[in-house]
Amino acid sequence: MLVASVLLERHQHLSADAVLKRLRDMGNPVSKATVYNSLSLFVERGLIKAISIDSSCTFYDSNAKKHSHLYNIDSGELIDIDYESQVVKEKLPLLPEGTELESLELIVKIKNKVKR
Repeated sequence: MLVASVLLERHQHLSADAVLKRLRDMGNPVSKATVYNSLSLFVERGLIKAISIDSSCTFYDSNAKKHSHLYNIDSGELIDIDYESQVVKEKLPLLPEGTELESLELIVKIKNKVKR
């Protein structure tokens, strides 16, 4: 319940370590294993989404609705994109015959421009 209270307080993207830190900062002596197990259960049940940026970076997204993301490599910030209004689905590759689009989950990686 404590893990859920931290992650589900608002729409946000947190790593497991960030959830653990917030809980410990609140005075809750929770283990890392408990946090990971809880997050895995929440993902399995569809309460949150796990967003893997790469093999070393996973965010847990409290917005379980279908959407995509912008990831700023420099700042580490993950930002929601509403693909229904911001991504042109007509530009997607043709789907194999007999299939239909279930969902579209993009991670667009961006970086800050170098100032000259």
